[in-house]
Amino acid sequence: MLRNRGPFPADAPHILFWIAQRTGQQTPAQLVDRYRLRSRSVRDVLVAYLSTRAVALDYTTLNQLASALALRFWTDLEQHYPGIDSLRLPVEVSTAWKTRLATKIVRKRMPDGYNTGGR
Repeated sequence: MLRNRGPFPADAPHILFWIAQRTGQQTPAQLVDRYRLRSRSVRDVLVAYLSTRAVALDYTTLNQLASALALRFWTDLEQHYPGIDSLRLPVEVSTAWKTRLATKIVRKRMPDGYNTGGR
C-alpha cells in the first residue's frame, strides 16, 4: 500500500520484512529459526551442529551453511514431505531431494515486481 502511494521506488520489495534493518551477527539458533522449520527435533539438531561449527567458521560461512542445511535441505523436505520429522531418510526421499537440488530454476522479475512462475 505504501509503495503505491509513492514513498518507495517501483522496485521496492512487496513485503516489509525485507526492508527491516538487521544489525550485528545472529546466533546459530536465529540463523536456523528464520526458516521456521516445523520439526523441532531437526531444528535442534541443526542449531547444535551449527553452534559446534561456529567456533571454527567465519560468520559468512556459518550463514551460508545455515542456509544450505535449513533452507535448501530441510525446508525443501518439509515442503515435499509434510510431517517429516527424522533425518533418517528413505532412499527415494534423498534421491528426489538430490534431483531437485540439481535442477536449476530460472526466474525473471516482471515489471509488476513479481517473479515469473506465480505470485
